[in-house]
Amino acid sequence: MPFNKSAPACQFTIDAPKKLNKEQIEEKNLERAKILSRATTKARDNFALWIFQQFVGQNKYGQALEQQLECMWQDEVDTYQHNPKKKDNGPQLHTRIYLADTDHVDLIQDEFETPDVPTKWDPKKQLQVPIRFTPKMIIGFEKGQPFRDHVRDNWLPHGLVLKIFWAKNKSGNRINWTYDCIITRDNHSSHCDWDN
Repeated sequence: MPFNKSAPACQFTIDAPKKLNKEQIEEKNLERAKILSRATTKARDNFALWIFQQFVGQNKYGQALEQQLECMWQDEVDTYQHNPKKKDNGPQLHTRIYLADTDHVDLIQDEFETPDVPTKWDPKKQLQVPIRFTPKMIIGFEKGQPFRDHVRDNWLPHGLVLKIFWAKNKSGNRINWTYDCIITRDNHSSHCDWDN
């Protein structure tokens, strides 16, 4: 019998996984929530940056991007009254974004070191795996309201908002994963810092 003749070269033991107590579990969950919050904010910022670059048609960053958007807004404020379609709605900047082929894009790729990458439980692999933040995920979560709120509170001057609508073709049918993005005044605002 092979059991009688086999002796391992070195003895080893496999420790059973340590069971965490309730406080340790809560602490780990709190840490995961903080990591997820930072990653979500970064993904929203990266997506907002990309959308604003679509507005200006260039890969500008920081102050150069803001100045370009501000100049475009001021031109719009000066001219929108002459456009019958815009006269009733106020000044608006418009761009169209296409997200159909963005499933491979991870908005937080290379943004965090390994311990700070957010994870989720994968039941098939039975372990935590990194979460990918795609543009579809950001714009689709709760119909994009958290993303639009983030843009309003962190990117645009007080009084302006970013509105996002499903794009439609000439027949009035929605175009899959295509959106019209509009920078316009908030409902309760008649002025913003970009006006001057």
